[in-house]
Amino acid sequence: MNKKHIIIFLFLLLLFLILLFRPLIFQNVEIPELSKDTLNDIGLIVPDFDLTYSGSNHNYDGETYSFLASSIIDYDGDGMDEIFIGSSRGQTDKILDYDELSLKFNEIDIDLNNDSATFGSVSIDIDNDLDVDLIVAREDGVFFYINENNIFIEKKVNINFDDNSIPMSFAITDLNNDGYFDIYVNTFIKFDLFKSGTFNDESHKTKNIMLLNNRDNTFTDVTNKYGLNYNQNTFLSYFIDLDGDRLQDLVISPNTDKIVLFKNLGNSFQKIDLSDIGYWMGSVPADFDNDGDFDLFFSNIGNSIPNFIAKGDLLDEQILQNEWVYYENLGNFNFKQRIDDIRLDNYEFGWGANSNDFNMDGKMDLIVSENYLNLFSNKITKAPGRLLLMGDDNKFIPSTMASKVSNFYYGQNVLSGFFNDDNIPDVVYVNMDGPVRIFLNKDLNYNYLMLNVPDTLRFNGAIIELIGNKFNQSRIITFGAGLMSDSSNQISFGIGDNDNIEQLKINFLNGDVKVFNDISINQKLTIN
Repeated sequence: MNKKHIIIFLFLLLLFLILLFRPLIFQNVEIPELSKDTLNDIGLIVPDFDLTYSGSNHNYDGETYSFLASSIIDYDGDGMDEIFIGSSRGQTDKILDYDELSLKFNEIDIDLNNDSATFGSVSIDIDNDLDVDLIVAREDGVFFYINENNIFIEKKVNINFDDNSIPMSFAITDLNNDGYFDIYVNTFIKFDLFKSGTFNDESHKTKNIMLLNNRDNTFTDVTNKYGLNYNQNTFLSYFIDLDGDRLQDLVISPNTDKIVLFKNLGNSFQKIDLSDIGYWMGSVPADFDNDGDFDLFFSNIGNSIPNFIAKGDLLDEQILQNEWVYYENLGNFNFKQRIDDIRLDNYEFGWGANSNDFNMDGKMDLIVSENYLNLFSNKITKAPGRLLLMGDDNKFIPSTMASKVSNFYYGQNVLSGFFNDDNIPDVVYVNMDGPVRIFLNKDLNYNYLMLNVPDTLRFNGAIIELIGNKFNQSRIITFGAGLMSDSSNQISFGIGDNDNIEQLKINFLNGDVKVFNDISINQKLTIN
């Protein structure tokens, strides 16, 4: 072979390698978005976010998982949200509190266990004293942090984990309707044992645990008793009534498996596989189509990793699903998978997700954090995170850049909360190796109703309906949806240019109903 042939061969080989590994080298981060003016022209209200805080850096050291806990929490009881931010080993857990006078976020160091990394957390009133406490998953166990006059008192929860597993996050419910909260603990294999792309190795799976409260905040393992046996590395789960029978079902988003639903039959659960096998991560429930029941969104690896790599140890007959997915709730525990027809196809590696009405037009929107520390392409280019506004045709419209809420970092969680007094939802990006970034949503000049809902077990699973002469909206209170995190219990209903509310109805899981008639618009109600 002469020199010319060698050059041609090397050129063709280089071209082949570029085409083969293009997704790893040149991840598609082109923003498939219209301008703000064009979005306005088609009738879409585009929110305008302002990056107000970028700090409290999480410095990942590579010695354990890169995740960190985060929760929206009104820890001082002033009716405004604060943010709990966990940490890695040797770093400091914090509360971020917005100061209306200085228009800045203050960092409040809290004296928690800083020798152990945090992974997941939820905020809830643990001891029924009407202030909000924390449950935190750390690499060395589960901890309660009891809020005593804005100081957190640590208590380790006695839970027996398998030797290969650690707690990752939680789902909260009242399993036996006794008025005490119970905990489903999502587990993950220890960091030094983890192997990526592992679907079929039974030794790589860990046992999730259902804990029943003994009415004194000690717990008994009732996993087998209720048929909730599930062995798989699990990022998150949450309890939600999916079929209107006032029994909370369990949604599980596992790392390497099918999406799993456990249908609540009363005294036991029935396991149902919802999807093909995927790398499921973030998940959020919302009534995206305003039909009164709750649909499900799940993030996935998207187009960021070629299938021949992502398939890992999958067998030839096992199907890998890599797209983000939306399941429309058709009622009676029937779900319709929708991806391209709702414009969710061809996105990137997604982590945590959140839903709120970010443009206050009466439709629930979706926001997803993106990028992966161990993905080569993300060391070169990063995706911006995705704000997807719900259009009039019930399809998602990418609006990240037009709304000025991009996050070109290694995003883990994205939370929504209410930090100033304008009653419209703000956005928090929690990054795996980088700053916490808080975007305040600017005043949209549209009518609303704001509800301050207690972070208590009584409201867990409550469905809140707002009924007007031109609209009907529903929200549900869940603990632990998103990704190893917990968003605000405050609820803001955007009602656009409507000026009439006929009824506000709160439907509790126990069958109680609280009804408010003749509600004035543009006010904040505290619900007890």
